[in-house]
This record gives sequence, C-alpha cells and structure tokens, in this order.
Amino acid sequence: GGGRGQQGRRPDKASMPLVLGQVAGAHIPGVPAAAGAPSCCLLCCADAPSYVGVGECGHPDACWVCTMRLRAISRDYSCPVCKKELDEVLITHNASPLLLKTLKFDLFEKDERLGVRFANAEIRTAVMRLFEYRCRIETCSERSTAFRSLRELENHLWYTHWRQFCQTCLYGRPAFICDQVVYCNRDVERHCREGDAGLQDERAGQAPLVPPHPLCEFCNLRLFDEDELLRHMNEMHHMCYICRNLGRNHEFFADFPSLESHYMEDHFVCAHTDCAHGGYRLTAFATDEERTLHMLEKHSDSTRMTEKERRELARPLLQVGQRSYAETRSQQQSGSSGNNRDSRSSRQNGDSTNALEIRFSRPSRVNRRENSQQHRASNSDERAKRRYLDHEIVPEAEQPEKDGDDAADAAGAEGESDGGEPQAEAAGDED
Repeated sequence: GGGRGQQGRRPDKASMPLVLGQVAGAHIPGVPAAAGAPSCCLLCCADAPSYVGVGECGHPDACWVCTMRLRAISRDYSCPVCKKELDEVLITHNASPLLLKTLKFDLFEKDERLGVRFANAEIRTAVMRLFEYRCRIETCSERSTAFRSLRELENHLWYTHWRQFCQTCLYGRPAFICDQVVYCNRDVERHCREGDAGLQDERAGQAPLVPPHPLCEFCNLRLFDEDELLRHMNEMHHMCYICRNLGRNHEFFADFPSLESHYMEDHFVCAHTDCAHGGYRLTAFATDEERTLHMLEKHSDSTRMTEKERRELARPLLQVGQRSYAETRSQQQSGSSGNNRDSRSSRQNGDSTNALEIRFSRPSRVNRRENSQQHRASNSDERAKRRYLDHEIVPEAEQPEKDGDDAADAAGAEGESDGGEPQAEAAGDED
C-alpha cells in the first residue's frame, strides 16, 4: 500500500492527513496576469495565470503549472490545443501574438531535463519551487525546512513528524511533491482502501479527490486507480483468449505457467514441439475438433495426399468444430454467473467496488506463490530517478527585513544554514 510499516512508537492521538506544502496555483499573489494570454487556463480553469507555457505552435492556453505538470510528471510533451509534439516550451509572462511571432526561443535559458525555457530568472525560480523538497507541516510551517533529495525529505517526515507518503500516490498521482499528502502510519492502509474525498487543509487549501488504490493480488501491489490497474494487468499478466471470446472478460493469470495449466485443465492443448513457446504449451483450442483440425493442417505429413483429399478430410472436422464451439459458447454465456470457482474479485478484499470486475485466476495445478518480488520491483527506483531528481535547495521568497532576535531566528531556521536541524537530518541520512 505504501509505507514504511511500524517503526518506533507513535503518539496515541489520531492525526488527519496533511498536504505537505502549498497547493500550487497558477496565479501568484502580487504578480499580474500574463499579457496576451487567455483569462483562464484551458486545463485547470484557474483565473489570471501569472505565467503561461507556449511552444512553437504559439498556443498560450495552458498555465505554467499545468505545463510543467504535463511535461515533468505525466511525460506528455504535446500541446494541449493542437496536440503537436513540442521539443521545448517557453514559460513566459508575455504571450502577445506579435511578440511570439518574432520570438527566438534559443535566446532564453533552458532546462535540458525538462525541455523548458524561462523568460527571466524570476520565472525560473517560481518553476523550480514546484519541485523543491520542502516541509511545511506542523512546526515546519513557520520555518524554512528544505532538502536536496526525496530520501532526505522522507526521513525528516518520518523521524520528525511520524508521517509518510503513500508510495502509490507518490508515483501514480500526477501531482508535484508539494501537492502530495502525508499520512500517519496507521492511516495509510485506510487511505489505500477508501481514498480521500478532497482534504480541506487550512494552510494548504483544498486538495483534490484521491481514489481508492485497487490491489493486484498477484503482485500484492496497489495501483493508483482502476485504469492503472487494468494497464498493469495487461502489461504484466495474461488473459486466456478462448475465455475472452466466450465472454469472460478481465480474467487474468499471473504468468505463463499459470496460463499453461489453465489451458490444460479447461481447454485442448496442442502438445507438438513446434507449438511450444519458450517451453510452455500455449497453443490451445476451445474444442477437441479444432485441435484435431490444427494438427492436420500444421503438423501432418501432407506430401502423400492431394490438396483435394486434405480439404475433404478437413471439411467434416471443421463443421463439427463450429457446432461444438457455438454450443460451448452458448453454455458458457448462460452459466457465466456460476463459473468463477477459480477466480477471486478484488471486492473480496474489502476494497471499494471495482467496476472492472478484474478476476485473479489461479489454476489448481499451480502452487500459490507470490509474484511480488518480480513485479513490485517494476522499477520504482527507475521511476524515482525520472520523477524525483536531486537538486539544489531553492531559496525562499524574500521576506521583509527583521530586526534583532527575530532576524537571527529566521536565519537559524533555514535548512541550508550551519547547525540547523534539517542540515543535521540530511547529514544523518548519509550514514
């Protein structure tokens, strides 16, 4: 589901989920709306965005936050208006048509990893703040507690606040790190089963709805939503094409040994060595007549008979096979409600209703074994490298000057300062 598990002792008092930072908004207080841009963002409908993203196609309809979310998190590099693939975009405060016609993108500073250029240094700083690892919950809300990596931030959250990210949300939800929610250890499983119906955080504002995370029973792995679960099942597991043609949709088998066992139990398998796939017998048929016809066409010695003789021999087999297949299909469709003895729905886990009704089938010949080690390591490290890169700490926005002890306190709270608590935590993480 997504956490560290039990470590140490937690306080007894219950704590509500908290948004880590300030939910990113398209309009920055004190910064005017981008010139020449639409009055609201095409994607998030935010009014008066301070900056917009524009590519060579010249469409400034997406705000700077949505532009960065698409490119950096969703890995979608197309224009949201014309769908043209954009190698780079410019985040700018001036999107007037006359200026864009003569604008040369290569004059502006570029972040090569994101394929984004910035009209000025202030815009670049604002964009980089979307990716900063900064804690703003509880006591850290009045301090500047920032880190250089996701690992340092996670250690701080756990050992200082006894909180953690939902790992499923961390890699499956299209949100910046500042928009992610942190949970108490005992609340993570509840969150995975039920989701969150739009948290209202007094400090961070309204957080979006988070759906329940359905479970892949083969991998013991939760996916962000049902679409992600279905994508995972199709990529990592296998369907029986015969059962699918008979109307048993979304029924999956963990791996090739399981699928082979299902074929041998419920269907008719070709045992010829030419039909072996990687050592598994995966060429199967709905009826014995169809298998016999296959053997005749693919594996018999046809050098001793004429084409007419082969057609004459195959015709009655084909006719019988067609009738048998139609009868079998009719019987399967009429009795499909009671034909789930080897299947289990994710509803049985107490999760919210799964509209897809994905069935996890385990043939009796196959011992139940966990596939989690193979599939759980579905490259979470690689995902982390792509999505949560290490970077330098972005300085906080300048605050009005303070006098005396207040100024000293503010300086001491900065995560980069010598002797500050966050710096000590980061150093401890290296051990």
